[in-house]
Amino acid sequence: MAAKCHIQAFRGAGYLSRTQSARYLLKTEDHFLDAAENGNVPKVVQMLAELPDLNVNYVNCKGQNALQLAVANERLEVTKRLLKKKDLTRIGDALLLAISKGYVRIVEALLSHQAFLDGQRLSDCPSQSDDDFFTFDEDGTRFSRDITPIILASQCHQYEMVHILLMKGARIERPHDYFCQCRACSDEQSRDSFSHSQSRINAYKGLASPAYLCLSSEDPVMEALKLGNELSVLANTEKEFKNDYTNLSTQCKDFVVGLLDLCRNTEEVKAILNGDAESCQNADTSCRQNLYRLKLAIRYEVKKCYIDKHYSDLANMNLPFEIQYFQLARIDWLPSDPQLISEGLYAVAVVLSFSRIAYILPANESFGPLQISLGRTVKDIFKFMVIFTTVFVAFMVGMFSLYSYYLGVKYNNAFTTIEESFKTLFWAIFGLSEVKSVVINIDHKFIENIGYVLYGVYNIIMVIVLLNMLIAMFNSSFREIEGDADVEWKFARAKLWFAYFEHCSTLPVPFNLIPTPNSVLSLWLGIRDSLWNRPQSNSQHSSNDVLELNKKIMNRLVKRYILKAQSDKENSQVNEGELKEIKQDISSLHYELAERGSSDAEKLANLIRHLDQVMQKKGAQGPQKRV
Repeated sequence: MAAKCHIQAFRGAGYLSRTQSARYLLKTEDHFLDAAENGNVPKVVQMLAELPDLNVNYVNCKGQNALQLAVANERLEVTKRLLKKKDLTRIGDALLLAISKGYVRIVEALLSHQAFLDGQRLSDCPSQSDDDFFTFDEDGTRFSRDITPIILASQCHQYEMVHILLMKGARIERPHDYFCQCRACSDEQSRDSFSHSQSRINAYKGLASPAYLCLSSEDPVMEALKLGNELSVLANTEKEFKNDYTNLSTQCKDFVVGLLDLCRNTEEVKAILNGDAESCQNADTSCRQNLYRLKLAIRYEVKKCYIDKHYSDLANMNLPFEIQYFQLARIDWLPSDPQLISEGLYAVAVVLSFSRIAYILPANESFGPLQISLGRTVKDIFKFMVIFTTVFVAFMVGMFSLYSYYLGVKYNNAFTTIEESFKTLFWAIFGLSEVKSVVINIDHKFIENIGYVLYGVYNIIMVIVLLNMLIAMFNSSFREIEGDADVEWKFARAKLWFAYFEHCSTLPVPFNLIPTPNSVLSLWLGIRDSLWNRPQSNSQHSSNDVLELNKKIMNRLVKRYILKAQSDKENSQVNEGELKEIKQDISSLHYELAERGSSDAEKLANLIRHLDQVMQKKGAQGPQKRV
């Protein structure tokens, strides 16, 4: 069997050269590492028992010791034997390796080691360890120095391991605010800003894991909504890692949707969508369907639903007792006359009043998705307007500076003032401006030719290039939105409904002064409560029952979610896992049979040798008897 190159492990050790490592190819530790890697339990037990000076922390040329090799190949018995040795190093690396590969039994065996009696070990990352618990050089480990066991288990979605680590007291420390100026954050930022940002992302990956949300929080829905909003804010703050934070925010939202999909009756849906613990403690809101979490979900998706509260003054300003009137023809009015301004604004208001129809269109199944799709293209219009305004202003100022000296000697007044330049160039987009707008009645051909060139270039850029680019942008955006139009429409419809679910005035001014049945009922209930004091014990007891029921339903849904996730994972990996386990059992059985076979072969050889001796003696005695 070809031996592998190995080196002696010590704190901060480097690798030996090829000529130096060749001297250690046949050392005892080489065979020990091979036995640990291949799962040769009898050989490992024999070497540990017969060689008290055996260095169990010896590493190979890849920087892996016996414990790491045994864990990497899922050698449970070898791992248990090695954990009994004192001064064993790199236990933390072995634990991280077992978590990453999903070896639950090996993780349990490692956590039973005395090094984990202190729960702080599970919360510390390799960079916070000063001993040989983790690998000191980056070449000997495959994990980042800011990864803790609980973070890694959460990122790998190992529900059982996360539960085991949480029971051991492990927790994921929430990163400080991005703009935090505490000493720890300042030191890490000044030492290595990229490593600091990467450690924050790793922590948020663990916090956003469905496994950690399910098992660490009493209210995973609320925690997922708040965390998703926090990650959305960070995505807009840390532009370099925007995609990472956006994906994590989407993961939190998908987790909430996944829990909702597992609801089987109306009671479970109410438990998720209604208020939190604080609202349940309030006796006045405990029996109402406040849909607090659903409102929070709408707000945290950056599609805020603002409910405007309309108030009206109860008193109006009185006009003076004496008002003098006089009549003046409209042609004699000043351009800034308030009546003219009011009429102009009223005309705009009439147009905008019809746009109020768009407020109720989302409730319609036919017009709702169309309106949502058109509304989403507004972003493309704003992007286009930046380039459009730049080009438009450039040509407007250029044409004005060219023709401002020719007022009265042109074919028309185009480009002679800023106002005329704006009108001419604007209507040129729609083909309503004349080509003769650049003609001069005097013999200044150079200026006129420059005007023709600028006017022609303007039409090419604006009409042919920019307008067609805008159409292409509309086409691309509409195709992207068309697939999500139904979802966006349902979301917009929900926001419209919530505008009428709020406990406030649902009528516009001045109709909100008219008492509604809801306001009359609220007034009657308020008077009744003030005159007859209701006992608070029943209401408090009812709120406690509602809170307890919500907790039970939440726990039920979380268990259902975990079982579904584990079932999906087992179905995708069942064949590979079973074959690997059978292969490892056969390998262990092979070494046990080989060990027994070698001992039986020695006994058989001794018996054959003894039988030969007996036969030789009998053969020698036979001729003597014949003589």
